[in-house]
Amino acid sequence: MLESTRLAARTATAALLLLAAASCAGVSTVQRVPVADVAAAVSAERSRAVVFRRDQVPGREFPFVVYDGEREIGRLGAGRHLAWDHVPGRRLLRVVAKRPSLTGSPLDVLIDHRAEAGGTRYYEVRLALGDDERPVGGSVAAPLADELDAGEALRRLEGAEAPNFDEGD
Repeated sequence: MLESTRLAARTATAALLLLAAASCAGVSTVQRVPVADVAAAVSAERSRAVVFRRDQVPGREFPFVVYDGEREIGRLGAGRHLAWDHVPGRRLLRVVAKRPSLTGSPLDVLIDHRAEAGGTRYYEVRLALGDDERPVGGSVAAPLADELDAGEALRRLEGAEAPNFDEGD
């Protein structure tokens, strides 16, 4: 009996250590469409979207998946960004937190992206971590999105590593 209790305690400790390591490591960022050169100007016939993810410790182990309409743009890890060029016009971006939902609450956020020709729009997504950030009808730890001004976004891009490009299947 004592030996089985010790084994159960060791197993639980090992599981907690693995979970903690995964939380600290976070997830990788992979972009499924060609990565825009954020240092270059956008052509007059195109628009650019850049989505940053805030580097928050809670939730680092869960990727955010970014969609432009129905098209998957990529998987976004904490503290990273995705950048892509597209046809100008109004479009719906969707960011989905790939984590288990204990309450059945929505785990995505929609962004009304109004892209002008030759322009760039910048957004930051993050987890709602407290009741004051909870979206109406949403869940704590659901994603939230805010538009960033260009100055703040360009500061974040200085020295930032470009996303890995992998077209996938």
